[in-house]
Amino acid sequence: MIKKVQAVTHQPLQSIKNNISSEQLLNDLHYQQSKQIIQVLLNKGLISTTEFKEIDDLNK
Repeated sequence: MIKKVQAVTHQPLQSIKNNISSEQLLNDLHYQQSKQIIQVLLNKGLISTTEFKEIDDLNK
């Protein structure tokens, strides 16, 4: 059986200017890390869904 291959068309990449500071990137990284930690606590039953939401709201 022979498969027919379609040509791939490439579009030029467009740069997106997001003026995000290093501090904002670090803050986002820390938030994501903290969310992963409390997700583990939730999955293990160490905190409730309500507590998860409260902690997440505080971290935001």
